[in-house]
Amino acid sequence: MKNTFLAVVSAFAVFTVSTGIVLATDTSPRPVQIRTQEIKDARKDIRTGNQNERKELRASISASRQTFRSERAKMHAKRLETHFNWYTERLGNIADRIQTRIDKEKTEGKNVTSAQTALDQAKTQLTVAISDGQKAVDLFAAITVSTWDVQKPEVKTAIDAAQKARSEFAHVHQLLADALKALATN
Repeated sequence: MKNTFLAVVSAFAVFTVSTGIVLATDTSPRPVQIRTQEIKDARKDIRTGNQNERKELRASISASRQTFRSERAKMHAKRLETHFNWYTERLGNIADRIQTRIDKEKTEGKNVTSAQTALDQAKTQLTVAISDGQKAVDLFAAITVSTWDVQKPEVKTAIDAAQKARSEFAHVHQLLADALKALATN
């Protein structure tokens, strides 16, 4: 048995020397390392692609918001124009009726100078309110499609102009009421 074992070991030694098998460490990357690196690269590519898609989506959303704000401002301009036209028509009709009443009382010989002065002041203020209302409508209609940093001051200016015009229309209404009171005291 000893001879058999020695024969097998010697045959193995001769075989390994003749075939050139070297028992050394292999420094080439193992298949697991190669696969791991491929996965990392694939994840990096996907992450970069997702980041680019998110940037494009953000830009698209920003553009649609800008367009929406601009369209909304134009719709608001139309609403303001409708309101201001209604105020103008209504207050003009009231002024005409007060003027008719002043003329009637004037023909009757009553003193209507204070009422006429108040009415003239109201008519003057009405023309100012109409022009300021038109400026506010024009400012809302002129809001451009741009970033919020650019649109914000435009919107603020337009809002301030609209509020000023509304307060002027309210002031005209008060002046007409004062003219009516002055007419009633005569």
